[in-house]
Amino acid sequence: MMFSLIRNAVFKHRLQARADKMAEEAGHRVATLYGQNLHYDILAEVAQILQEKQYDMGREYYD
Repeated sequence: MMFSLIRNAVFKHRLQARADKMAEEAGHRVATLYGQNLHYDILAEVAQILQEKQYDMGREYYD
């Protein structure tokens, strides 16, 4: 009886530790993906600003 309680407690502890590690890894992956998406969003915004600036410069040149 006592052995099974200890074994179950150890199993639950290992299972929780494994779940915590998996959650941490998943969190890192999500943060990395979010960071990459944020990076691409920033690049897209910079590209849009440059296109608008190029259009404005072209308009000033031809006006």
